[in-house]
Amino acid sequence: MEFSDFIVYVDESGDHGLITINPQNSVFVLTFCIFEKEAYRTAMVPLVQALKFEFWGHDGIVLHSREIRKSSGDFSILLNQAVTLIAAAIDKQRHVQKYHVPDNLYKIALTFCMERLQRFLDERGQDHRKT
Repeated sequence: MEFSDFIVYVDESGDHGLITINPQNSVFVLTFCIFEKEAYRTAMVPLVQALKFEFWGHDGIVLHSREIRKSSGDFSILLNQAVTLIAAAIDKQRHVQKYHVPDNLYKIALTFCMERLQRFLDERGQDHRKT
């Protein structure tokens, strides 16, 4: 099977459990970050590695920062059309109130994101390739 022109990274924010819901943080989010492989290889990786070496002296650090979320500074590359985000956000309290037997939030979010990823790849003629 031929490889796709895209690479997808997946991350979550919040807890997908429904037994104890923190009212201060009651949202579960699953995000797919889709990069064109060429833009990822030639632009994103060198920028991130340079930043890590400059500030930490190595590239083993995991970044969670305002600049990444806001696509500012060195991360303005995220505003490039070569990067696409797909996200599912679920308000846990509303979900529990709406459904007698609420489904697993991770399953719901993953299904939603996978459906949109399939549509994204299909629209670009990549649906038959391995991503």
